[in-house]
Amino acid sequence: MAAICGPHLLKVGAPNRLQFQHSGNVLKSMSTTMGIIEYGTDVTIGIRNETPLNCYSLSLPVTGEQELVTPSGRLVSDPDTGVIVSPEDTQELTIAGNCRKLQVAITRAAMRQVLQELLQRPVEQALIFDPGMDAASGRQAAWSGTC
Repeated sequence: MAAICGPHLLKVGAPNRLQFQHSGNVLKSMSTTMGIIEYGTDVTIGIRNETPLNCYSLSLPVTGEQELVTPSGRLVSDPDTGVIVSPEDTQELTIAGNCRKLQVAITRAAMRQVLQELLQRPVEQALIFDPGMDAASGRQAAWSGTC
């Protein structure tokens, strides 16, 4: 995952039970990786400002739960609520051992380029999304149907 998302800390409560699995596709033309990921045991992924991620990570549990803690609060993510991890934020994502999730990783450069094209001007500030994503209703619910 470090090759896809960039540097991050991985804390595993029971290392002998770790059964990391990732199956997905890299869409190079879009600088995007999509796939299903699971760890098989409780893990915590830590992201720090001094070593930011290379991408924005959108994830939605198909089963189980995960919890994102940022300086602005705590968000529980389940099959109805996805999370968006912005690369510049310090945060921790705790993933339950029974969590199997759809993950989409989009590089920071690609996200910035698309935004600049939409706005038709350069973007100087960091792009930080609200971390919660309602996956049960509205337009955003459509992407979860790909699992």
